[in-house]
Amino acid sequence: MPNLGNDPIFFVFFSMITLSLLSLVCSRVMFLSIFTSRFSEYDFFIVLVVRLIIGLRTLFFAILCMWIAFGTALHLVFGFCSIVTLLLASWGLAVYLCSSSCAFSET
Repeated sequence: MPNLGNDPIFFVFFSMITLSLLSLVCSRVMFLSIFTSRFSEYDFFIVLVVRLIIGLRTLFFAILCMWIAFGTALHLVFGFCSIVTLLLASWGLAVYLCSSSCAFSET
């Protein structure tokens, strides 16, 4: 059992790392399925677009989970809620929201 096993922030860190890994693997599989399959002309309008959107959304979710895990790791290392931790965590969230809104504004 780790030293921080009873800390709820450690549980958040561990769960965000796990969610990040899971969604990153899902995104990877989705992009590999796009890369390795053959598509007809009809599939370019429906199937390919859906797979690409699912792959990008899971990739953005993985990045968001990594940022949350990074913020919780900073909180665990410094031991208090510092302004540096809040700024870094909010900056990561702002980058995620801007990039996801720009990427999916046409859908």
